Amino acid sequence: MPLKERIYRSLKSVYRRYWARKADYYETQTEIAKAGIVSKLGVTPNRVLVLSNSPNRRFVEANRSLSRDAGIHVPNRVFCLSAGYPHKNLALIPQVAYYMRRMDIEVPKFVFTLPEKEWMAIFRLGRQLDVDNWLENAGPLTLDGCIKQFRSAGCLLLPTLAEIFSATYLEAMAMGVPVVTTDLDFAHAICGEAAMYFSPLSARDAANAVSAVMRDVELRARLVGGGFRRLAEFPDPETKHQRLVTWLTDLASDVSRKGRSDE
Repeated sequence: MPLKERIYRSLKSVYRRYWARKADYYETQTEIAKAGIVSKLGVTPNRVLVLSNSPNRRFVEANRSLSRDAGIHVPNRVFCLSAGYPHKNLALIPQVAYYMRRMDIEVPKFVFTLPEKEWMAIFRLGRQLDVDNWLENAGPLTLDGCIKQFRSAGCLLLPTLAEIFSATYLEAMAMGVPVVTTDLDFAHAICGEAAMYFSPLSARDAANAVSAVMRDVELRARLVGGGFRRLAEFPDPETKHQRLVTWLTDLASDVSRKGRSDE
């Protein structure tokens, strides 16, 4: 980021930490995030609840068989389901297409889900690299639209640089779509062995990863199977909701007991 932007974000972080320290309890979605809260805010671990994210049940119900991933047919489309925030690192994707062309690898269609303004920035970059023919924008999607795109995707590409817990990983797993993402701690914490990882800022490395997943039948099957197993380790929405309600109820009871004892 430009220096001015880095200074602004640093000051904003200081401001947010100041107010965050005033909370009594915290809820987050991963152990990595909990460790960050404990470290940066100086709170005790027992004040932080880790409650994993979960995919919308619609994705689970729309689950497909593994027949496509057994090599019968692999759609030559890469789904890039993401908003256009800077940390999502979407500008890397036109460069991925560029390197695939340079390496004489078949270039798939990269499908974005961006509003017009953010899309045009990506498209212009693609035109500069002469890969705009391999970029497509589906625009912001409804839930049904996401399911439709997953069904026609050979893999999910998520080049994000910072997350707490992206449910997009779980949605891809539920839909039987292999995940290709950045080799960073938060991604490993969610995906485990159910993803193909690449060096976060290397378009060449990402190009190799996408190519491997699209062409290697055994690798695809291993990632998809790992995704289904990994998905089973996360709570469904109802269980997640009940855990949160129970935690809040227990906190309210503790506060009430302490209030009576103080009297």
